[in-house]
Amino acid sequence: DLTLAVAESLRASLERAGAAVRLSRDASPDFDQYSYRTMDSSERAAVANELPADMLLAVHFNWYKSPSYGGTEVWHRGDRADSARLAAVLQSHLVGLGLGDRGTRMGDYAVLRAAQMPAALLELGFLSRPRDAAFFADPQNIAIAAGLITEALLEYYR
Repeated sequence: DLTLAVAESLRASLERAGAAVRLSRDASPDFDQYSYRTMDSSERAAVANELPADMLLAVHFNWYKSPSYGGTEVWHRGDRADSARLAAVLQSHLVGLGLGDRGTRMGDYAVLRAAQMPAALLELGFLSRPRDAAFFADPQNIAIAAGLITEALLEYYR
């Protein structure tokens, strides 16, 4: 629910900035063509490749057995300079949430590997950490996160 709330807030923010946005999931009951429940990460990237999209962002939240882990991090593939730069710009803005800076990381995730455009996987916080979970329980903070991501994307394209 929080991931979807962030994605929808981000979509609205990006559309106000003039971007065309396509989500692989939304809250409407008739969103069958690209259903979150039936699409795996590779399929999400394939949809972006078919559009074609200028970039792919995968919005996530972390979880770990210890509540002491928290903060934001952004993953990229590592073999694409444009994705590494995208991740760095996103993380530089997401630290503004004040949840902790876990930096950028390289990972071989299917959604990143299959994307033919710059791609980043955002881990906005740890829902297993009470501070991060409480932060994102506030709709105002979801809008702040979406605004920071929008600012980062505008900077990336400048």
